[in-house]
Amino acid sequence: MRWPTLMAAVSAAACGGDGTGPGGRLSGDWTYTVTNLRLGSVSCNESGTVLHIDQNGGTFDGTYDGGTWICTGAGVNDTIPIGTGTVVDGRMAGDSVWFYLDDPNWYSFGGITDSTMSGTVNARFPVSGAPTVVAGSWSSKRQ
Repeated sequence: MRWPTLMAAVSAAACGGDGTGPGGRLSGDWTYTVTNLRLGSVSCNESGTVLHIDQNGGTFDGTYDGGTWICTGAGVNDTIPIGTGTVVDGRMAGDSVWFYLDDPNWYSFGGITDSTMSGTVNARFPVSGAPTVVAGSWSSKRQ
C-alpha cells in the first residue's frame, strides 16, 4: 500500500437511490486517476491504478492495484509506485458515489454516468503534526 508513502512525501515537502445508479452496477474493473493534488507548491498526479469493485445494492468494496504518483515542485521531483490496497465503505445513491481507499484519510466522492466516474478527492496529510486536508480531482473509466 503506497498511499501513506505519498502522504509522507507531500507532507515533508510542505513542512438514497437503489444503488444501481445510471447504466447498471459498479461491479468490475475501473481505471482510477488523480490530478492536481496540491499542497503548497507541490503538485501530484496519479495514473495507472485499477479499482476492482464488488457492488451489493447501494454499497461496494474491493481492492486496487498498480499505478504511479508523480510529484513535482518546491525541490520535489518524485515518482512513487502505489502497490495494492482496499476500496472500503463505498456508497452509491442515484448518480452519486463516494468511497475510501484503505481508510478515511483518502476520500473520493463525485458522480457516475454509464461508464465513467469523476469528482473530488480529499486526502488528509500530517503537516507539522497537524492534520491537513488537500483536494484534487479524480476520474475513473470502466475497463
